[in-house]
Amino acid sequence: MANNTNGSIRGTSIQVNGSSISNVTITIENLDTGLTRSVQSNESGDFRFPLLPAGNYKVTAEKNGFRTTIQDSVKVGISGKTNLDMRLASDDVERIEVTGSTIAMVDVTSSSTGIVVDSVTLDRVPVPRNLTSVALLAPGTTQGDSAFGDLPSIGGASVISTFSTTIA
Repeated sequence: MANNTNGSIRGTSIQVNGSSISNVTITIENLDTGLTRSVQSNESGDFRFPLLPAGNYKVTAEKNGFRTTIQDSVKVGISGKTNLDMRLASDDVERIEVTGSTIAMVDVTSSSTGIVVDSVTLDRVPVPRNLTSVALLAPGTTQGDSAFGDLPSIGGASVISTFSTTIA
């Protein structure tokens, strides 16, 4: 059983044209508990908040000369890594601009495979309520052969079974 109940937020502060911005103050606030943390983005514009309790967060990016950017309801799951870009528009020109951002649903920063299944997922996904069926929800898993107890194969791993043989 996994004992890591924390998640993380990481990302990059960038201008609307795509170039990175350093020394941006990034602040997060847990909308459920009020927990607040702030960091400065590094010279590449990267920032990270490790060891965050699971929940919904408001993320704010601020720097002099740029408009403040706010993303409401950024979800951090158990053992999950949330990736997002904070796009800041220059404050020196008056213009009407529509900007958007997305949160990456696939973590491309790690090669590990896993899934966190909570009661909400179990209620919404039509899957039998046994360990093998739930394990098959994880990426990279396949159904095993009935000769080996229908155990799932994770990442192509073999299922080892013990056979007893009697010689007469």
